[in-house]
Parts: sequence; structure tokens; C-alpha cells
Amino acid sequence: MHDVQQQVRTAYYQLLNGNLTSNSNPVPIGDELRKFLDTENIYVILSSQSGVNDSNFRYFGSTEDIVIDIVFKAASRANKQVLDDVANQILNLVFPTDNPSVNNLPTQSGAQFLNVQLKDSRYMNLSLNNSSTVIRRLLTFRQTIVQN
Repeated sequence: MHDVQQQVRTAYYQLLNGNLTSNSNPVPIGDELRKFLDTENIYVILSSQSGVNDSNFRYFGSTEDIVIDIVFKAASRANKQVLDDVANQILNLVFPTDNPSVNNLPTQSGAQFLNVQLKDSRYMNLSLNNSSTVIRRLLTFRQTIVQN
């Protein structure tokens, strides 16, 4: 058995990086908030992760959650539409068909992604001051990982 947290992050990064836009501009993705704080108005962070052992006598496995954090900084009141547009792009990339058993996550060495699902979606609003707002949309994906 080995830790699959990096493989989960890598799969989502490979799928989303370079494939998200807002107003025809690329939306950067990373796993560090510091990287974007002063330079970007909209960005995606591969945020918190958690996992639970799901092994049995046939294979090593786990159930893994990852939070995809879409962040939008606005100079005045922010509109959730920007977040919704990026969230829809993410959902369409992860689930390319109407069949919920099909996912588009790139194969990672030693790990098979099964039962990918959107576990949770929520908004978070932050008013920094009278003229600045940050709104976030958090998408939590859950998947079963079977180790090869």
C-alpha cells in the first residue's frame, strides 16, 4: 500500500491545467494560495484532501476527497456567475458524458480512479473592505482509488 494523495492532485492538475477560462482568459491552477495572492483575480486551488483506507483481501484501496477551490477577487460587489462558469467547465472536464460512471481523470501510475462523484458544492463570501470582495466556490470530489 502507498499514499495516493499526490496522484489524486496530479490527476486533477493534469485535467484542469490549461483548460479553464474566464472571459476568454486562462484561469491558472495550483496547489498554493501564495502563488496567486497579488497577481490574479480568478484562480483555482487544489485545496484540502482527505482519505480513508478502503482495502480488502483482494486489493489495497482508499476513498479520497479533494476540494477544488475557485477564487474570484472583485474590486466591488462580486457576481457568482464567474464562479459558476468555471465550476461548469470543471464538471464538464471531469464528467465528459451523461454517464456518471465515466470520468476523464488522467491515468496515474499505480492507481485506478473509480466511482468519481461530486460530493459537495458550496459558496463562501468574504468582504475584505467596502471596495473589495472575494467569493469562492468549493467543489469536493470523492473517488475510490484501487492501487495496482
